[in-house]
Amino acid sequence: MASDFSNNPASSIIQPRTDGYYFFGMLKVNLNKEQHMVLGVLGPSGAGPGTISVNKEDTVTNTITGAYTSVSAISSYIGASINKSQSYSVNYSLPVPKGKTYQIKYRPLYTKYKIVQRRYYQIDGHSSPTSETKTCYVSIFYDWGFSYNIIK
Repeated sequence: MASDFSNNPASSIIQPRTDGYYFFGMLKVNLNKEQHMVLGVLGPSGAGPGTISVNKEDTVTNTITGAYTSVSAISSYIGASINKSQSYSVNYSLPVPKGKTYQIKYRPLYTKYKIVQRRYYQIDGHSSPTSETKTCYVSIFYDWGFSYNIIK
């Protein structure tokens, strides 16, 4: 005769337990939008009266610094490629008054994110945070910044 343990109160206490494991969860903090003053690129110059323009493609790279589990995990979480060059259009026009000479300057603008990864311990369907964290900073291109030099 087969035993039926379904009505035994002790059987509900005895559950198969999975082995515990660690994983990293992430928290994104938008720090700020900033102009990286990496000199910028000198564009065309011209004398007025008239207009000078820059219309071209240029390459930028989203970057990551600090401690992190993997670039692909951070890239997936933030929704942008990291450490891969991408080309974007640069378009800007500037009127130059009579008797003046201007030169266009442009530079990439980035949003900087702070990503904190906290290690968790998972067992039996419950996760508990540990004190271990990894912190990195990711700069994501969002636009071009323009300015100009007055040459004369």
